[in-house]
Amino acid sequence: PRSTLFPYTTLFRSSIDNRLHVEIRSLLDQKELEKFREQKSKNTLLREILSNCVKERENATTILQNAVTTGDDQNITGNIEASGAVPLTIKELIDTKVSGLELPADLPMLTGVIGTEIWPFSTDDVQFKVAGEVEKISEQGLNFDKLKANPERVTAAIAVSNRAIDNAAFDLLSFVTYKFQKGIAMLKALHVYSHANFSNALKSPFAQVEVEELVLDENVGKNLAKKIAEMYDKGFEGDPYVIMDKVIETELLFTKAIPNSAGDRTVIMDGKCVGYPYLVSKYINFTLDSTGKAVPDSDRYIGIGHFGYLQLQQHGEVRFTIDATSAEVASRNTTVLTLNTEFSETELSSKVNGNTSGKPQAFKLLKVVESDEPTTV
Repeated sequence: PRSTLFPYTTLFRSSIDNRLHVEIRSLLDQKELEKFREQKSKNTLLREILSNCVKERENATTILQNAVTTGDDQNITGNIEASGAVPLTIKELIDTKVSGLELPADLPMLTGVIGTEIWPFSTDDVQFKVAGEVEKISEQGLNFDKLKANPERVTAAIAVSNRAIDNAAFDLLSFVTYKFQKGIAMLKALHVYSHANFSNALKSPFAQVEVEELVLDENVGKNLAKKIAEMYDKGFEGDPYVIMDKVIETELLFTKAIPNSAGDRTVIMDGKCVGYPYLVSKYINFTLDSTGKAVPDSDRYIGIGHFGYLQLQQHGEVRFTIDATSAEVASRNTTVLTLNTEFSETELSSKVNGNTSGKPQAFKLLKVVESDEPTTV
């Protein structure tokens, strides 16, 4: 009878469910175990490469993205990318979660650029007029201009103790990749946001514009929106990014969007500043001191940028060099890992609409000036 079999059927199904649960849990554990083994394997491979450089004086230079297959100094299997030891590419370096280093979503970033990039511009438009039926009109010419990328060498070196290389429990892979990731992220944030007038070609557009003032009073929201509107009038449509530091963000979070209004709307609300996306970075305040070092300015700034008009590019190869045999590093019992590549930063809006000032039109830098009146009650 059905009533007699029901308890056994329920028990059988429960047994099957338990088995499936155990099997699924086992599969998940196996997947995590494989990931752990893969990570351990990559650490082991990197450690072996470093150890061979120290003990066997193997080829100490490798190219991260491609093996060297021609010439006298070939490196087919010894390069780190081929071995899988260091999954370090420029695309991975972009995605850093270090506070204040996030770049705008509309900032294009190209990697592995070969040769010189050139951007052609049409500097004027055709002007139509109303004319008589047989009236002779004058001819118009169309003029063109161009901008060219100017790559600069970007490099850094990390010294790792030989004891760390020999220590199998030390997560060498994460240590090296994190340090290079953080360093590249800091470099990009500094050269994209700061108004430091560097002598090299990696110069932020905020360092190339005339500084304007923005009074931090009850009308700061309206005046900031007007500064953005001025760029729209020049033809730069879409939503720009507003860049500020944490202190200015806090001020605007507690400043009413409309002075003396009954509502509770503020200049920054719902994750936007006067309706536009914004990012927080201390680097917007950075300038150069008397020694040429990038340091925070004594003033605070707000940057407005259509970052689609800024081209940040990585050129050519990313070379990863290991020095484990020179007398200098041997005397310190260290191995030095060096990364070399090239970056360029090209601002494009300076040529739009036949502009001859040489200054960016899609970017503004506003120095925040304290009001004589208190901004809060």
